Amino acid sequence: MKRFIPGDLKVHFFLVLAMVVVLPSSAWSQTPVVKVATEKAHLRQHGALIIAKSQQMSLQKGVNTILFKGIAPSASTASIRVNAGESVRVLNYQWVTDSNLIQDTELRRLDEEISVQKDSLRSAIKAEKRLLYAKSVLDANVQIDVSDKSIYVDDLDELVTYYKSALRAWDKEFSVLKYHKKALNRQIDSLETAKSSLVTTLESINTALYVQLSALIEVNRTVDFTYEIETAHWQPDYFISLDGEGKADISMSALVFQNTGFDWNNVKLSFEFGEGADQKKGIAYSANYMEAAEPASIPNLSETYIFDLKKVTCAYEMVSVANPNNAAHPYNSVLISNLSGFSLPKGKVTLKTVAGFQKIDTLLNTLDQDTNLFSIGLDNAVLCTKSISKEKLSKSIVGGKQTLVLEWEAQLVNNGTKTHTLTYTDYLPNEVPGGVVENSLPKGSKTSANQFSCVVVIEPGESVTLPYKFQIEAPKGVNINNYYTK
Repeated sequence: MKRFIPGDLKVHFFLVLAMVVVLPSSAWSQTPVVKVATEKAHLRQHGALIIAKSQQMSLQKGVNTILFKGIAPSASTASIRVNAGESVRVLNYQWVTDSNLIQDTELRRLDEEISVQKDSLRSAIKAEKRLLYAKSVLDANVQIDVSDKSIYVDDLDELVTYYKSALRAWDKEFSVLKYHKKALNRQIDSLETAKSSLVTTLESINTALYVQLSALIEVNRTVDFTYEIETAHWQPDYFISLDGEGKADISMSALVFQNTGFDWNNVKLSFEFGEGADQKKGIAYSANYMEAAEPASIPNLSETYIFDLKKVTCAYEMVSVANPNNAAHPYNSVLISNLSGFSLPKGKVTLKTVAGFQKIDTLLNTLDQDTNLFSIGLDNAVLCTKSISKEKLSKSIVGGKQTLVLEWEAQLVNNGTKTHTLTYTDYLPNEVPGGVVENSLPKGSKTSANQFSCVVVIEPGESVTLPYKFQIEAPKGVNINNYYTK
């Protein structure tokens, strides 16, 4: 297993002086601009280390001021390291942005449209309030006092007809208004998303790293940069294929998220995971490390799969587990084993069984485990229930000793056409302070932690009964029911 340590990069950095340079917008046109391209991205699951190189440029003897464009604006200034090579010293650097250029025509148009839509939404909310008030008035007058003999039946019918007509009109108008409000909210969300993406793009275009370099001689040179960002990261994605004969092939791919503000073209990718030391305390970071076989091109604001990053061959077996406390039918599972020595980060899994595909949740981190169990759904052919056949609580007159006897019966019925081998599990009573717990379990049972399990073979159409018993003895004052609640 390869391990990544920053020292392996073999990049030497010059000391950067903490100086502040004020660069007015008018200075943009007077300062040479040099493009920077990302060469390598070392991706972590919550960020990335970027290695980039500038175009070749000519440096004059003495102080040179340059604007470098192509470095992700989300990079923290403290993480940026600059290497300009021999005979060149970095005096200082800072981010500069031409805010005038960010006042884009399209941005102003989006702001105006968002304002119009929000005004419409406020009007719709006011109209909704008026309708609700009208409905309350209608409801308050639904009962009509007809004690006055001067009110005729025809008049009453006319009032009822009017009420029904008004209520239908209200329902129709309220329904239309409710739909209109949803449409306005969707439009506003869409416009604000478009504005956010545009602002990010404009800031990337109009933001540069202003650097002062002191050259001892006139020289042609490229400048190397490294920096850390949180706007690029990766997640593992697994595909596990079962061959039907006990062999499982695990293929790990990487889903890369890239939002640096710039497209990546032919960038070398490496991937890191696992627990690392605290870098803030100056301890070297050591983690599991992999490299993609080929460079990748990943546009800004996109997600890209890097396939077949790592492959592992292991063993597996199908497991069926019945626990009536959790479900009336057994869970079918796949037990992957022989994982010792493989480091796989937690991630989404697609499992291909012999019968077809099943999507399951996650692969747990297996740094310290030899096996992983994946549930692939319920087996509806087998029904599993349990019932209590005896429950007796007795107390001794002398000494106040308590004894609780619980007898259970589990019923397993195979309604399918195939023989099933399954593991039945249930909970054991907790230990009682100063007391004794005795268990009478089905033949061949194994205990682990607070559970017991036994293997059951059940033929098609067969019904199997599993009896088991718990006896809990406790001293006076102990609530025995607290020690067995399942």
